[in-house]
Amino acid sequence: MASLPKVLEVVCAVDDKPVPGAWVAATLHMNDKTDFVSFHGPADDDGRVIVTGDDILQWTKRNRAFAPNDYLDPEHDWAGRITLAPLTPEAARAAIKFYKMFQEKLDYPETFSQDLRTMITAIEPYKEQMMALTLAVADPPEASEFTKLRRRPL
Repeated sequence: MASLPKVLEVVCAVDDKPVPGAWVAATLHMNDKTDFVSFHGPADDDGRVIVTGDDILQWTKRNRAFAPNDYLDPEHDWAGRITLAPLTPEAARAAIKFYKMFQEKLDYPETFSQDLRTMITAIEPYKEQMMALTLAVADPPEASEFTKLRRRPL
């Protein structure tokens, strides 16, 4: 089985124009139990977001600490697929709500809620437009073979 990528660099765009401030949700698909979801951003002025295997593993540790019975080992039990999708305002609001409910038990970054609120504001001009992701860099290159990119209306 392939190992997690070192780096996935994606470009967030609407109508082929970069979306600064956008975020990406990465889903690490598992063979059993619950898939891991992690949040990456913000996009720079060129719409680029860097997703690293180390960042994904950091999020998996947070999720496993919160709900250890819901998750398997991310490095040994993953299905060999990652899906990257634009983080929508609705998903960001749901994540903020979840964080507020459980923040005493979550080891999320201190700025988590504010970061997502900033993202919601940054992508407001693109409301209801389709955001696409393009994989600009995959390290190692074969990571592009198991990375699926999704589009989402904002």
